[in-house]
Amino acid sequence: NTGLIVGIVAIAVLFFAGLVWLVMRIPADPSSKNAGKPERVTFNDEGSPSVGPSDAKVVVHLYSDFQCPACKFAEPPIKATMEAYKDRVRFVWKVFPLEQILANARTAAEAAGCAADQGKFWEYHDQLYEKQSEWDKLPDPKAKLAEEAQAIGLEASSFSSCLQSREHKDHIARDMTEGLSNNVDRTPTFFISNRRFFAMSPEEWKSAIDAALSAP
Repeated sequence: NTGLIVGIVAIAVLFFAGLVWLVMRIPADPSSKNAGKPERVTFNDEGSPSVGPSDAKVVVHLYSDFQCPACKFAEPPIKATMEAYKDRVRFVWKVFPLEQILANARTAAEAAGCAADQGKFWEYHDQLYEKQSEWDKLPDPKAKLAEEAQAIGLEASSFSSCLQSREHKDHIARDMTEGLSNNVDRTPTFFISNRRFFAMSPEEWKSAIDAALSAP
């Protein structure tokens, strides 16, 4: 009986993962029609967390949301790509919380900004996704978000003060306005230079990045 239960649970997990992947890979209008094509898009990267050379030929802009299940599912290929290309490509994080459908998305984004103030955005970024199921359904996630901040060594009082005062609300509003002007209508959405992409496998990331690096 135990083996049967474990098997059923495993099948359910695989089914859910496949469903998330399918949803990620079937974007709806209007932005899907431009997938992979050059577009007229603009970015203001001042204050945005980034990895890679400031003068990189290729810049990748990552519009994402910490509460979004599809974004969490997309993270492993992104992390592998960043590690492989961080010496040649600049990766810039853009805040795009889907607050209309994900109640804690904006609070998590603000918390990530507070972590960035202490120089640990990417560590906290990883922590938020790893522990997503522990904070995403809470009526008020602030205490849990502060707990995760302490888990990676952030100074507690400064973090809590930043989160309570919503010090990063203007930056989030700026990124959201920018995303909307670039026709971002779901997360995750990526721009490799001026070309829009959605969820990609490691092989697809490599192909897209290599093409951008080899372009004139």
